[in-house]
Parts: sequence; structure tokens; C-alpha cells
Amino acid sequence: MSKSIAIIAFSMLLIQFGCVGGESVEGDLGQIESSLAQCNQMLLPGGSGDICADFDPQGYQARAVFDITRNDWMDFNLRCDSGRWFGDNGAFQTPHTGSYTYVFRVGSQGRCHVTIFDRSAGGEASSPSVTR
Repeated sequence: MSKSIAIIAFSMLLIQFGCVGGESVEGDLGQIESSLAQCNQMLLPGGSGDICADFDPQGYQARAVFDITRNDWMDFNLRCDSGRWFGDNGAFQTPHTGSYTYVFRVGSQGRCHVTIFDRSAGGEASSPSVTR
């Protein structure tokens, strides 16, 4: 396979799995999510799409993929079965459709899920849990 065909094939995979575009809450956008990401559909007043939890070498990755957005303020939280929860760096705006990610650098906390809160219009949605 030539280099140009391999690059095109890789680019198509990135687009297909939502790894390109949007904005990052903490600079980790564009990172290739693993095939172990657990996602649920979300329907919030400020947008709809998918909310996902995935592994990261430093902890857990939150990812929201918006098909529709109203430029609302959203907020990620990580909630664990141990009773511990972790906040991100505060609410972020969603002016564009696409992926928004945040890495919770908390190491292994066992079984956890990501919750996204619509801080502008109310509502929340959660991913399935992942165990690390």
C-alpha cells in the first residue's frame, strides 16, 4: 500500500470514529479513542449526540460528540462506584458540532462513568461505566 493511500485510509478512520474536529476542554482532542469506549445517546436541551467514557493512561477520558448544539455551557464529571466523583475545569461552551473531550487525570478509580451537565438549560446524561 502506498503512503498516500495509507494516510487517506487512516484519515477516513479518524473521521468515521469522531476523532477529528470540535474543540477540546483540556487539549487532548484528536487523541484516538480506544475501541473500548462506552457510549450512550444523549438528548439535552442544549444538544444531542453521544456521551462516552474511555480509558486514558492517566485515568479516564470523557467525550461528548454533538450532532446538534445550541452553544450552551456543558460540564463533565466523573462518578465512580466507590462514591468518589471528580469535576473537570468548569463548564465549557459548545458552539460547534463535533467532539469535546476531557481527561480526568485521577489514575485507576475502579468502575466509573462520565456525566455531562447542561449548565445553561438544565439536564444531564451519563455514559455507561468503564472499569480501570
